[in-house]
Amino acid sequence: MEEGVIQSLKELHCLKYLFINYDCTDNILKCIVDNCNLIEKLDVSCSKCITNESIDIILKLKNLRSIQLYRTFVSKEGFTKLLLKCKTLEDIGRCDDIGRILEFIDLTNSTAKPFNLKIYVSRYATMQHLQLAVEMCPYIRYLTVFHNTLQSDLMALVGLKDLRDLKLLSCDFYADQVKQVLQVKGCNITNLHLEHVDQIDLNALMYISQMCPLLESLTLYNCTLIQHTSLYTKKLEILPYRNLKKITCVSKCTDEQLLFIFTNCLNVEFIHTGTAVQFTDELIFKILDKNPLIYLKELRIMQSDFLTMTSVERFIQSCMNLEILVELESWTLLTDSDREHIRNYIKVNNLNIDIFPTRRYDI
Repeated sequence: MEEGVIQSLKELHCLKYLFINYDCTDNILKCIVDNCNLIEKLDVSCSKCITNESIDIILKLKNLRSIQLYRTFVSKEGFTKLLLKCKTLEDIGRCDDIGRILEFIDLTNSTAKPFNLKIYVSRYATMQHLQLAVEMCPYIRYLTVFHNTLQSDLMALVGLKDLRDLKLLSCDFYADQVKQVLQVKGCNITNLHLEHVDQIDLNALMYISQMCPLLESLTLYNCTLIQHTSLYTKKLEILPYRNLKKITCVSKCTDEQLLFIFTNCLNVEFIHTGTAVQFTDELIFKILDKNPLIYLKELRIMQSDFLTMTSVERFIQSCMNLEILVELESWTLLTDSDREHIRNYIKVNNLNIDIFPTRRYDI
């Protein structure tokens, strides 16, 4: 296989983006250096032949901006060398040791900072690591961090002036100061991903809508959404979620929480809900009566024990830009004849709606 890849790469002199997961080797890297010197983005994740020795080859790619080395045999020493010598680098992919790497560089070569990294992804970060990230990588725009209450303080993130895309894993919305971080940085945030985040109530959803007025993508993944004890009573100064284009909700929500989100996102184009979200026909009608979702292009309701043909028909009639309506096979109240009727209705009315089961992996 290696020889076949090398022969192909020899002809690709204008190549800028290349993904070779699992199978990249040093010989392939050498071929890339010799024949594809315009490469800006290289993904060799899970390639076990890629080691610290490979870094010397990678460093010869003078236009490289992004390198993915996750699950290769490149160690902290290799990443350190890469950061110090590749000044154009903006993204090193997921690197759980990035905090320790920055710590080592700060101790041994402090004049090397700042780095040009714009993407920071780590499942391990202490308070000191976050502070070093802010100090040594001030241009970070995309940040993913696994929070440990005993080791890190999320308020350190407020120093990132260019932060646009924030993904937080394993924390509490109030106790871990997520609210306070959004109060300071939310005005710039366009993409917010909350995963295994607890203490999210209706108030939290309201706060997010007010603190992140430019938000275009909101993900609630395996979060714990709770009933509010006292409701935010101030009049909302900003119309909630007006810039939201994409909603992914894979968390159990109350009807009140769902209504707040979906009746306000007037410009949403993509909706994906997981099995924990159980819509009813009545709830769908309440949503569509207030917000007909006229810009919605793709709707994925992963599983439903309550939705019927009534909701399907209402979606088709209301969502005039709908192009993809999938996962209907997992709606238990729909029969095969119902699904066949939907297909025929779409065909007879010449609608551009795809209801055939497809999977997305970028959600």
